[in-house]
Amino acid sequence: MSERFRLKSEEASTKNLGRDLRSDASEVLTSTVDVDPASDAEPEPLKIEGMGAELSSAERSSTERPGKMRLLLSLFFDMLYISSFTFGGGFVIITFMKNRFVHKRGFLSETEMLDLIAIAQASPGSIAVNAAILVGSQVAGIAGVAAAVIGTMIPPIAILSIISLFYQAFASNLYVARFLKGMQAGVAAVILDVVFCLAKSVFSFAKILDYLLAVGAFILVFFFKLNVIFVVLSGLVIGILRAIYIHRQRILKSGRSQR
Repeated sequence: MSERFRLKSEEASTKNLGRDLRSDASEVLTSTVDVDPASDAEPEPLKIEGMGAELSSAERSSTERPGKMRLLLSLFFDMLYISSFTFGGGFVIITFMKNRFVHKRGFLSETEMLDLIAIAQASPGSIAVNAAILVGSQVAGIAGVAAAVIGTMIPPIAILSIISLFYQAFASNLYVARFLKGMQAGVAAVILDVVFCLAKSVFSFAKILDYLLAVGAFILVFFFKLNVIFVVLSGLVIGILRAIYIHRQRILKSGRSQR
């Protein structure tokens, strides 16, 4: 009799323990997920808030960081290579930059490169550094500017530092003089290639005014020895007036079409 009573008491205590555990679990779930008992909608599955966003942002940063770093390294080494083998001034480096960033890399289009060249030429300072600043900013922002400028400045600083130590030997050396003469001929050919390439790109969508400006600028600089600064500033003023005129014409056409 006592053995049967003991078994029943153990079975009852086990049932009470299971009932308490189920009630505790239901309280935890109802406190975690706010479910309206009157609604028929099924409760949404439990989610740990913040984990998905943190993981996705971490994954995005881990995938974006190598891509941005690879782009900056590409800019740096491209400009380092271009600046190391550029002799003859900023117009020569334009050809290398165009072939590298437009045709090979695809970072810029022909029109964008022409605009950047015009801004670099019209701005004060070295055309090579100005073009590096503009291309770096267009491709990768402020970090791209730093990478492109550093890559552009390292070769001339290093080469000029070495030449300054042995300037007397270089200045009186016959082979160095002949080397410089031959290099001047090559630079003239490269600049001529730049002129034809830019003229081909510009005149492909040029108007009559563009032809007149090109011919007039050539006559003023070549025959009358006018300072290039005045030619550039005059072209800037004419371009601004032309843009204002085109903008007003578009406004008038849109007003007529609405009527």
